[in-house]
Amino acid sequence: MPLTMSAFLPRLYALSQPWRWIGRSTRRISIAIGVVLISLLGSATVLSSFILYNWDIKDWRDDINNLSLVIAFGIMAAILKRRESDAKEAGLLKEQANQANQAKSRFLTIMSHEIRSPMNGIPGMSELLLDSSLDHSQQTYADQIHDGTIAQASTVNAPAVPAASAVYEEQQSNITFNPANLRVLIAEDTEINLQLASMLLIKKGYQVSVAENGQQAFDALTQEHFDLVLMDCMMPVMDGYEATRLWREREAARHSARIPIIALTASAIEGDRERCLVAGMDDYLAKPFTSASFLDIVQHWLSRHN
Repeated sequence: MPLTMSAFLPRLYALSQPWRWIGRSTRRISIAIGVVLISLLGSATVLSSFILYNWDIKDWRDDINNLSLVIAFGIMAAILKRRESDAKEAGLLKEQANQANQAKSRFLTIMSHEIRSPMNGIPGMSELLLDSSLDHSQQTYADQIHDGTIAQASTVNAPAVPAASAVYEEQQSNITFNPANLRVLIAEDTEINLQLASMLLIKKGYQVSVAENGQQAFDALTQEHFDLVLMDCMMPVMDGYEATRLWREREAARHSARIPIIALTASAIEGDRERCLVAGMDDYLAKPFTSASFLDIVQHWLSRHN
């Protein structure tokens, strides 16, 4: 049967009786033990019981100051223990809140990617369709598809991200490079987006290579020369952030010329542009985008690079 505090104190008192002649030192040690128990257990019953078993009326004037001091220290110890417990609990709650915020950010990023990425190819493909030979009825249908997808795209595009055509429009008149001499690497895991980007660039005369994930993109950069990289951010095997970071480290170690890397990403929530720039990317174009904004940003960075 477990020894309770009410049973323990009388035994402690009985064991201490043979050494009562030692006097005050014994009582002070006993008082100290009691106050430690009080501070650990926080029990008023323990306090009252202990005082009854250790009170010596003959020496109360001498012991009262010591008893008061020890009790004060016991109370302070209990307060500090409670504060430490509260601090640990607050830290745990803060950590749980941070984890919840991170989970929310991951969820929003994934949902943004899943909604915007497949949508990206529709406006671009409809623009290519409109640029082909169509009869009147086909032209009407294509116009309706294009207008509808552009309107839908405007509802999901982040307003804080400016369209490339608005940013670079005034700079395009000074472009003098020959697209046929320039090589562009596209890293993209969504087939329709990969086809769209390739078709837009090939139509303008650029040389195009493709990669389906960040690891393939990094390997291609180590094996061949490219003038520009179009990097999707969320890809299997290795994402675009990691591939860009590794490539920038390699450039720095070899003192190589910096290759422009443009993020083409369906993730467009607050802070994504800054994350791309921190990873080492030079610019950012949110999906879905139009062919005009896509070509404008490509031409801008190729003109600067050359």
